[in-house]
Amino acid sequence: MADVIVVGAGHNGLICAAYLARAGIDTLLLEARDEVGGCASTVSDLGARFNICNCDHTMIRAMPII
Repeated sequence: MADVIVVGAGHNGLICAAYLARAGIDTLLLEARDEVGGCASTVSDLGARFNICNCDHTMIRAMPII
């Protein structure tokens, strides 16, 4: 059994898991999607390619509270 479980293989999860593993800590990295990278990855769907994080930032800027 792993000493540490990192949930999410986005940029920060990958970096965290790498540092822990290099320090000799038994680390398990879990990701729900079939590819790693989180918001740094590109999604291809319906003949188009888009960055999911860019969509989030666009929606956040459109909110009247911010």
